[in-house]
Amino acid sequence: MSEITWLRSHVERCLEDHWGDFPLTVDNDGDYPFRSGTAHCYASIVNGDPHFIRVWAFVARVPRRTLKLLSELNEINARAMTVRVYWNGDSVIAEQTIHAGGLNKETLGQACDAVGAAADAIGVLLVAMFGGETPYPALDTEDQEEESR
Repeated sequence: MSEITWLRSHVERCLEDHWGDFPLTVDNDGDYPFRSGTAHCYASIVNGDPHFIRVWAFVARVPRRTLKLLSELNEINARAMTVRVYWNGDSVIAEQTIHAGGLNKETLGQACDAVGAAADAIGVLLVAMFGGETPYPALDTEDQEEESR
């Protein structure tokens, strides 16, 4: 078994253990998509030397990159503990990267939870401040209970 095949199996097991009965899916790029509130998130294997796992999310599409937007992203990054947020093209992205050697259910679960929660909260804030849209509409309380893992 190759190292990347083993890593993919390990990532899938960690995600299944973290999410329980939540159905695990793999997209055409080999990423593991999931939703967290308004954010569209992924867990991705970065094949390299060394290997990494990148948990990332589309936070929001914002019409224009402005100095105020970039200043707000800088403020968010200054307060963030594990998630970084940045402008890319017409979107704001949140992400956390894990070295494959330190990957386990807890580290991957923490990254998925932190990126998802930050992206959901930040997306709503940025859209209110700068316009644009989040990947998904905000969920009401009843929908949030159904979405929870």
